[in-house]
Amino acid sequence: MDDPGVFIASFRALCFAALQLRDASETEKALRARRLAARRDWEIERLKNTAASAREIRDLAAEISGICAAALQILSHRAPEKFRRDPASEIIRFFPDAAEKCGIDEKTAALFDGKRPLDRIARIVWAAEDFGPDEKEGRFGEIAARLGVAAHRALELGAAEKIIRPVFDENALVADLRRGGIVPGDKVMVHASLSAMGNVGGGAATAIAALLDAVGNDGIVAMPALSNVCDIPGEFEYDPGETPVVEWIGVFPRIFRTMPGVVRSRNPSHSVLARGRDAARFVAQSDPYDCFSPDGAWAKLRDEGGKILLVGENSVDSNTFLHACEAWYNSYLERVVVRVKNAGKKVETHYPGGCRGNWYHLGKEAPYFQKLLARGLVHTFSFGEAETVVFEAGPLAEAMKTLFAEDPALMLCEKNCPGCVKLRASIAAYGASPGNLKEF
Repeated sequence: MDDPGVFIASFRALCFAALQLRDASETEKALRARRLAARRDWEIERLKNTAASAREIRDLAAEISGICAAALQILSHRAPEKFRRDPASEIIRFFPDAAEKCGIDEKTAALFDGKRPLDRIARIVWAAEDFGPDEKEGRFGEIAARLGVAAHRALELGAAEKIIRPVFDENALVADLRRGGIVPGDKVMVHASLSAMGNVGGGAATAIAALLDAVGNDGIVAMPALSNVCDIPGEFEYDPGETPVVEWIGVFPRIFRTMPGVVRSRNPSHSVLARGRDAARFVAQSDPYDCFSPDGAWAKLRDEGGKILLVGENSVDSNTFLHACEAWYNSYLERVVVRVKNAGKKVETHYPGGCRGNWYHLGKEAPYFQKLLARGLVHTFSFGEAETVVFEAGPLAEAMKTLFAEDPALMLCEKNCPGCVKLRASIAAYGASPGNLKEF
């Protein structure tokens, strides 16, 4: 992303435009609130593909969510109803040059990528329309109908193909996990993209049920539950029971957090959710303000034979365990001020700030991943339709310890971005000795 400030200013102007409703009824306000919320979700989705780092995604997503929340409160006293995906909605992939043949613009045609169902594309187009002085009831239906006609026209002309996606139930997903080597008693840390899994009957709740079934009563299912609690404008105090999980991390931890029996660690910015045998012990740590404490969940995953599941191509970029390895085996993680309910401001250590340009957005082409692949540590299987990487946490930690000893800057970008300049200066000052904390 070229200029985050311009992005935020643009979204702020968008929200202001959304508030300019002429003589609006409560129905119109609710419609506008619903469309603005859909626009927020679309902007966050686009942000994931353009931001320079996970930290930038987190910070910008939090800021636009806060701006949007204020606008929604003015438009409607109740939160807008969430859209539900229509499982029967058609999935169609347009071929090149289909837009002109079907009477829609190229930007809209590009949304027909064979992954998004028709109702999802209609929501995006609806949300992306300019906010005028009126809000027309039934406009979403008009857009959906128009795009449906265009899609069927493309099929008739041979300019598109229909994607038939199987429906995955819990039994099918458990079978996938068994083929991937997940067995009763496993401790599994999950990063997952629901959209990458295809058509899962029951959505994320079904996939989570499959994970719990696969590890059984003696196992543990865990997920990162990142929070926006750093000391910057618009963020809030951490409360393990109440603080929401950041939206950009995906729907899995947001649903998992509310399920019976799930416990959450006390670390404010990088908490962990877990359910299973001794889950409370698993997430406990002596110092709640050390993101990757040597006795916390990430260390237990390493020391107790845990596994890491990265479900979907983008999840390879979201492996928080690598930040834990940076804390244990490198020297450049930082301190940050966080806000904690009933405790005020606290200093959190081993916070993974800065850019990871040699990791984020490179996926399996990232240098570290290629080195792990060469060592035979990368195992893959399909979870639903999602290509899924599974790591043994212990061997992965040992490998990263070796790789950081060889090149402490392995994950940092090679450009002179401020974040990586800062972290490289830390390496130059402190070497690669693990766990150093410093003030920069």
